[in-house]
Amino acid sequence: MERQKQLFSAQPDLTSIVSTIIAARTHPLGAAVAVADNIVRPAGGGEPRDRGLVRCADGPGLEILGAEKYEGSTWVILPAEASAVISGEQVFVELDSAYRQRRRRLHTAVHLAIRAMQNHLGSIHVVDARIEEDAGSALVACRYSTPISDTDIVAIDRAIRSEVLNPRPVTILTAKSVECANKSYGDLFRLSERYTLNGRVRLVCIKGYDVNPCSGLHYHSTDIGPYELNVEAGGDDPNRFAIRIVPTKVWTSWFGKE
Repeated sequence: MERQKQLFSAQPDLTSIVSTIIAARTHPLGAAVAVADNIVRPAGGGEPRDRGLVRCADGPGLEILGAEKYEGSTWVILPAEASAVISGEQVFVELDSAYRQRRRRLHTAVHLAIRAMQNHLGSIHVVDARIEEDAGSALVACRYSTPISDTDIVAIDRAIRSEVLNPRPVTILTAKSVECANKSYGDLFRLSERYTLNGRVRLVCIKGYDVNPCSGLHYHSTDIGPYELNVEAGGDDPNRFAIRIVPTKVWTSWFGKE
């Protein structure tokens, strides 16, 4: 099979493309196709997959039902109507650009939130970090040595907001290894204990603020826009808490638990 170009990481603003099918196969949901120039990001790293349509020849737009890695390529899952598609056929891929943009902003918000919590609280254990399927909010769940207080949340909220209102550029770099990244960036570098990485690593760098290995898509600056920050209890664990970041049209502030 022809080598597939993965464009979603290098060109996250690219949300439509005309390309060629390099392979096709059946799938339990219908059909799976591999496109030469792929802009569809599969789910992973707490980030949902892309949504959108694929149009073959002069046919109707077919909804993207899924995206998965298989034999070194990204395969786009389409309805049964695409079962007649063959290699060499030209297709038009169009993503839901607003959905991708929301995910990118929220993913940058997750990085901001974790760094703000670490700066304020010190040692925290991140147990979950994800963007919800509808890209309507992001959740970061942590465990801390003591129960979190309203004063802590207010300080974290202010720290995040400061970076949004005084935006820093967000860039993607690479390092030869985790050890090299740690040596190069010092205290700015953080690595989740949930992952073990070997070899070259892709780094999401918030200039002068945070450096973290991550394969997801991010906004080009920390200007993620107005948001609402909510706090969710950790169930039976008093030292576990979660903050939820919800994009809004106007700024809101955390005033404490009711």
